[in-house]
Amino acid sequence: MKTIPIILLIALSLLSCNKKVNKLLETHYQIDCQIFDFQFKAIKNFPGDYCTFLSNGEWISMTGPVIDLHSKTNQLRWHFPQTGFGEIKLSEDETKIIFLSTELRDYQGKKIRFDTVNLTDRNGVPLATWSLFEQLSSITQKIKRDANLLMADIGKIESIYEIPANALESKYSFLKKGNFLITLPSFGVVVIDSTFKKIEYIFELNRFGLREGQILSSGQLIIFTNDNAEEYDLAQNKLLRTLQFKIPSEEGSPSSGPVQLIFNNGYIVVTNTNAGGSFFELNHNGEVVKKFKNTLLDSRTKKSNSIYLAKKLNLAKFLENNF
Repeated sequence: MKTIPIILLIALSLLSCNKKVNKLLETHYQIDCQIFDFQFKAIKNFPGDYCTFLSNGEWISMTGPVIDLHSKTNQLRWHFPQTGFGEIKLSEDETKIIFLSTELRDYQGKKIRFDTVNLTDRNGVPLATWSLFEQLSSITQKIKRDANLLMADIGKIESIYEIPANALESKYSFLKKGNFLITLPSFGVVVIDSTFKKIEYIFELNRFGLREGQILSSGQLIIFTNDNAEEYDLAQNKLLRTLQFKIPSEEGSPSSGPVQLIFNNGYIVVTNTNAGGSFFELNHNGEVVKKFKNTLLDSRTKKSNSIYLAKKLNLAKFLENNF
């Protein structure tokens, strides 16, 4: 029986590990509905204000409040009966779609904007909703601040995020994979269960410019504000560190669109000024590594268009299956 030299075994093992890791690596930039390679060469440009791309080659667009599902051959496949705003997200297994909608509700004698999280199947068939208006009483009973002082943004939902597998989910049930993290500018972060029926946890935060909360693989909470990232130990209610985004002041504050934590512990952030939109890739110290100025021009002003959504993603499967 032949034996394989130990050095060859180690090499094969490392190769196997590298293949496993490379599956997770990002392959392209997405800017609203455009796809670019890492040299900022345009690969594809789809109609819509914001888009979400599926691994089977299908894609979802939001144009104004209108949401459409398109086939892998770029034909309209389904027009959602609901309207929405902001980013459209997919569940990890891509079987469900998550998006925000809004409406005016009567609250304390005034018409106030209140947002709702919608969970649908791939064709927009409703599976569950989580209405901030309906949950407001439950939330205000559990927080320390007087909700009457929070009228400006009391009905606003900034973002929704599906909790991934993490090191603390077996210890703390609210950190279970598949639960959702909802960021509320007036209150902080609320964790709800996967069925949208139960509030599992409320982490109260009084932060100006609160934009999005995410759970790291360590189980810690990372909060993005307009110009920094803050990492918290939820169990101990303790701030672990603050990272300032080192973007030149003339580029404006990254106060629009979601912030993305990317594979190498860097960040993707967006800025918009009177001169148009830009996105920045930052390293783990918050320093600028790359900058991209939107190449699409406003037909009226001839200036660079604003950017809402910029991400660094693995879009290899989408591009392979989209024709």
